[in-house]
Amino acid sequence: MKPTAINNFDSINEIYDQFNTVTNKIRLEDQEYEYQKMTVKGDVKKHIYRCDQEQHNLVISTLGNVVVNVEGIYSIGKVAV
Repeated sequence: MKPTAINNFDSINEIYDQFNTVTNKIRLEDQEYEYQKMTVKGDVKKHIYRCDQEQHNLVISTLGNVVVNVEGIYSIGKVAV
């Protein structure tokens, strides 16, 4: 699946409610996150986005098309999950 476009979210709760497709960029609370990679563990897919300016990763875990977890992870390096 190749990410396209950009999604805009005002809060983490909006990601739970409205995230339904991978895009190459996500804007969350006035910060832009770029898609990095996806990892799969069992039935759960983790979509990893990175905001270099904030040194912050956004990890959106989905089960099918349902968001089951959203977490922010601070990391000085490129992508750490």
